[in-house]
Amino acid sequence: MPVSANTYLGLETLESYNVSLCGEYCNKKALCTGFNIFIERDPSLSLATNCTLPSSITNYKCTLWGSGVDTVSVTNFGQSRGDFQVVVTGFDGFEKPNNTTPPQKMQRRRLQSPQPPQHLPRYEILPGPHDPSVCAAYASAQNAANTKSSFWSQIFSFFTGGYNPLQCTFFNSYMLKKNGQPLGTYYGLYAQSYAGSAATYAPG
Repeated sequence: MPVSANTYLGLETLESYNVSLCGEYCNKKALCTGFNIFIERDPSLSLATNCTLPSSITNYKCTLWGSGVDTVSVTNFGQSRGDFQVVVTGFDGFEKPNNTTPPQKMQRRRLQSPQPPQHLPRYEILPGPHDPSVCAAYASAQNAANTKSSFWSQIFSFFTGGYNPLQCTFFNSYMLKKNGQPLGTYYGLYAQSYAGSAATYAPG
């Protein structure tokens, strides 16, 4: 059965059950990490009050996702459209292999919340596929806003030296899931960098 999640990236209708072509669509789509292909029984005509049960057609569909494609996310079993029953079958899901290595090697772990002033007061969850570039853009925007801090804060930073606790130099991001369902990109902003050994939290 097809996947349902908030990391949906789009749908392609194919002329046949073509896994390779579906995979090509995923490769060309930014942030796509998985796809599923299935056969769907659809109405041949748009439903209306005078057309409630048209003849059926068979569509081959390919949906693209920015998160894992697994059995937990398989919740779309078709639906009724008036008197017409949409049916899905022939489902198969695929995920890209994760061959990337983050610079700080924090795979499958995240930072525990350090005490101020290292941690900036920013924890956010962005719905959709995991996209660290959005976190980087947010950090840059936050830095730009923080440079407009009060006069006395700027004077204090000038005389004390060291890092500015109001400037983000490091962020931690990952895909957050609940009961196996992807929720979105979670990230935290930090005013100093950390080695991979600082990532000690591994959810159970």
